[in-house]
Amino acid sequence: MAAPFSTSRTPGRHPAVPAFAALLLAACLPLQVSAQDRDTPVRRYTPPPRIEWELTVLTDGKQTDRLSGNTAVGQSATVTRHWDVRHTVGCEGAETQPLTFTRTLTLSPLGVDSHQVIGFSVDTQETIDDDAQPTVRSDGCALPPTPRVITAHHPEWDLTAGQTVSWTIVPHHPTLVYQLTAHVVDSTAGGAAGPASDARPTTAVGNAPSGGEAVSLGNKTETRSGIDAGASATATSPSGTVPGQGAR
Repeated sequence: MAAPFSTSRTPGRHPAVPAFAALLLAACLPLQVSAQDRDTPVRRYTPPPRIEWELTVLTDGKQTDRLSGNTAVGQSATVTRHWDVRHTVGCEGAETQPLTFTRTLTLSPLGVDSHQVIGFSVDTQETIDDDAQPTVRSDGCALPPTPRVITAHHPEWDLTAGQTVSWTIVPHHPTLVYQLTAHVVDSTAGGAAGPASDARPTTAVGNAPSGGEAVSLGNKTETRSGIDAGASATATSPSGTVPGQGAR
């Protein structure tokens, strides 16, 4: 005789329950994700603060240049100046052939803290007249000074917004001092990344390198570029390179 038909199942559970629960979960999941998307706040991009700055160059205590700009924190601005220098030499007072001097400054705002202290990184290279050597011959006739290239870097130059701070790059022959002042402006306000500048009136000389913008500024030609996406210094002179806190 055939065995009686029987089924085996766990008491209290229906075979179709697991499949039905899976279908119900799959149907509800998109609704839950959609609700989460609606409830999640939209994160708006906040641009970094912009810093309006002004840098004054003092040579032997006299203002010889002034640069200014509006640059976002985390970005940088670079300006290169070219100008001609002539000297009166000899007992007859004849002028030398012009020499082209340059100044290249890269300034980067690093950040602003809650006390409105602004940090900057500054790199500079410029040509100066080294007047440490005698400028008169034994017969009393004038000699031209020797050009000297100064390279300096300040990794974190801090100042409180609205105040002016000084950095002595060359302490003598001649003295070379940078003075910097800055304040925070509205990050949505306009302003090109990169410096605009003032200069003394004479004849502009020099050319902008490829990719730069040449601007005539009196006796200087300026090339501007920008990325708006303790101190040490060395002096290069005929005698070599001298490292230190300030170039000598």
